[in-house]
Amino acid sequence: MRLSITTLSSLLLILPLLGCPTTDEKVDDTGPADADTDTDSDTDADTDADTDTDVTTPYSFAGNVSVSTTRNGDVVCDLEATLTGTPYTGDCEGCDFAVAIASEVTRDDGSADCTSTYSTYSFIEEGDYTDFVMAHADEYVVYGYYGAYYLNDVFMSRYSYYGYDGYYGLVSYTYAGTPYGSGTFARTGDDVTWGLSSSGVSTYLYGYEYCYTAGESAATTSFGGESATSSIACDASTTDIWTFVAGNGAVSVTVDTVSAETAFDPWMWINGSDECAVLLTDDNFDCTFPPPTYMCPSAELEDLTAGDTYEIVVASYGDCTAELVEYQLSVAGASDVQLAMDDVVAGYEYSVEIVGTGTLTAE
Repeated sequence: MRLSITTLSSLLLILPLLGCPTTDEKVDDTGPADADTDTDSDTDADTDADTDTDVTTPYSFAGNVSVSTTRNGDVVCDLEATLTGTPYTGDCEGCDFAVAIASEVTRDDGSADCTSTYSTYSFIEEGDYTDFVMAHADEYVVYGYYGAYYLNDVFMSRYSYYGYDGYYGLVSYTYAGTPYGSGTFARTGDDVTWGLSSSGVSTYLYGYEYCYTAGESAATTSFGGESATSSIACDASTTDIWTFVAGNGAVSVTVDTVSAETAFDPWMWINGSDECAVLLTDDNFDCTFPPPTYMCPSAELEDLTAGDTYEIVVASYGDCTAELVEYQLSVAGASDVQLAMDDVVAGYEYSVEIVGTGTLTAE
């Protein structure tokens, strides 16, 4: 299974920063804590503990934020919230201000599908996003898997996620003199503004719910079984959804190419009855008709519940020899294998508009 990192910006939005615990596959190593490590070689013990929080001027904050999102032209989120900030007393290296934010939604005219209010940008607590801190630093260092990234003019939100403290969202920043981050930030005196304006077509893949439960296949070969063929778009704009009923034993699933003219790099995942993926897999064996790069997926599952219906979602990673690509799906150890949804449109049109304003007050 390879990892695809498209931009530095997308990587940094999910990396934990200095002194942050790691909990899942999207986080990595941390930087040095801000502590006084000078032990002095003389016999006079230094009892002066370093309590500097690096917040040079304590501030309070008062402001508001609005969040508007649409999906395929339909309003999803449409809300406003007031934000109240108190001086933050934790570590924030290089920060010229940092305030602990409490939010209160004052208007909510969105739909029931508004389950994400882009908390990193709005500072609105929701679900597993809690305990927000709004902060800014002229210079900041991010420690990640590939080393240290030296950033400038960083406006960030720190929050607790799934109960683990120390995660950051970098709302707006510059890297090597070039603006990065999806959001904007400006400060005039003690007045602060920030926002996010974005629209386009999502690369969301229909039917994929990770749910933090999915494993990866360790298969190194293809498997036989009941077979059928179908086609999908090379650019991942469509997926196919197959279903099967699990038997009493192991179930094996294989996706293979069918011709050199329609070869591509396929991948797949398998959803349980709760629509959460129980397995996802990519490069397990050499395709019969190899794509320009990479391999074909296969898996053997031993712990499925007999009689339950499962989904197989087939998608393209690209590396194709045609715009419309073909594959053969083989399933063994299961019954009632069928193509439940053909050429499902994977993406959707979206828009996001977040506007935040507020004023810092020196304590």
